[in-house]
Amino acid sequence: MALCKKVLDVLGWPTLLTIYGGPGSGKTNLALEFVKYYCISSCLYVSTQLAPTVERMSTLGINLRIILLRNVTDYVDLVDVLLRHNFHMFDLAVFDPINVFAREGGAGYSATLFALAALRRIHEVLGLPIILTAMVHRDPGAGEDRPLAENAIYFWSKGIARLEHVGGNLRRILIERPRSFEATFKISKGGIEWSTC
Repeated sequence: MALCKKVLDVLGWPTLLTIYGGPGSGKTNLALEFVKYYCISSCLYVSTQLAPTVERMSTLGINLRIILLRNVTDYVDLVDVLLRHNFHMFDLAVFDPINVFAREGGAGYSATLFALAALRRIHEVLGLPIILTAMVHRDPGAGEDRPLAENAIYFWSKGIARLEHVGGNLRRILIERPRSFEATFKISKGGIEWSTC
């Protein structure tokens, strides 16, 4: 099933979207749905866990020949990807997750801030749709999961969506920005099946 038109309309697609949620909430699966439907000739996919992502791409029938895959193992790799690639040649760029090195503090946190700012500029100048996934930490004050480097993510992202694992293979997407919206979907072998769209 294609991406939910209501979700795309609320997000103002194409956009710079950050998807956050706990482990198993469906962040990578949702990012891959965007790849499946919007990667026509060439896309960039940057990941810290490339092997399982490539396996999932194959299962979804994504043409790996048109995906430029980059595995990042430290914040230097992340910055290198941003500085070395001609983003104008891509239909879509995905960074999964964008904020993994922020938890290191220091230079890792600074590299995350640089990446977020650079990607916002790339999106604005080229009109390139960009999907970011974000790892979370438990905010003791709020009692909920919040993205690492939260302030920077909210500052630089145009769209923000939180994913929750509802139970079984059912997930909920709560769009926080640019407008509030909620929908549910299931993750199956063939991809995402929208329940409420």
